[in-house]
Amino acid sequence: MGATTAENRSGRGKGKQRSRQPVGTTVCPSCCEANQSGARFCQACGRSLTGGGWLDAPTLTVLGAACLTLVALGLLFASVIDTEPTPSRDPVVGAPSRTASAPSGQPPDLSTMSPREAADRLFNRVMIADEQGDADEVAQFAPMAATAYQQLGDLDLDGLFHLGMIQAAAGDVESAGEVVERLRAIVPGHLLASLLEHRLAMAESDQERAERAVERFEADYQEEIKVDRLEYRDHRPSIERFREQIDAAARDGG
Repeated sequence: MGATTAENRSGRGKGKQRSRQPVGTTVCPSCCEANQSGARFCQACGRSLTGGGWLDAPTLTVLGAACLTLVALGLLFASVIDTEPTPSRDPVVGAPSRTASAPSGQPPDLSTMSPREAADRLFNRVMIADEQGDADEVAQFAPMAATAYQQLGDLDLDGLFHLGMIQAAAGDVESAGEVVERLRAIVPGHLLASLLEHRLAMAESDQERAERAVERFEADYQEEIKVDRLEYRDHRPSIERFREQIDAAARDGG
């Protein structure tokens, strides 16, 4: 008798609980939380309201595809912004990048890099690929690198030289030639302008222009190298290598 009474009381209690359920809701069979009608999962415990457990097959498929997409994007970033190139190499021959270093074997923390540092990292990648004769990698990354510098706005002399070298590596001789003129408009005797012009002349087999670039470089070297320009410090190996090549050519010619 007592048990029957308890069951009746329990049943009446449940009936009252259901009677207070708002119209247009679905009660979770696991935690009794009321959810909006048509909801697929309980907002409190996450259990499926359609009989499929906590995660049904369609949801697992969607989540799996999303995870694969995130992994692919992560691998792309790791390949584009790889670990720091060897600082002792000058990527024109390869100048050491002024970007933040990352632990060995780890991709850099992109959140710590400024837009200019990211552009310099791409410059290094393009120049090293160009030096190694990797035309496919140059073709892949040069447009991104050029855009990165162009989006910075007003570039300093070092940034202008980087942009010109990227364009030269990509075969955009006309745009790189405009960079030469921009450099000389700011500093008429700029050594890197002559170095870039010589590269463009050789790419087009323009011997007369190449000789003019060498003459300008030799005429400006002694005075310009005394100027403590940032780009001269960063690209001093390239400047000295170019000078050695000129001297070697003069000896061979004599």
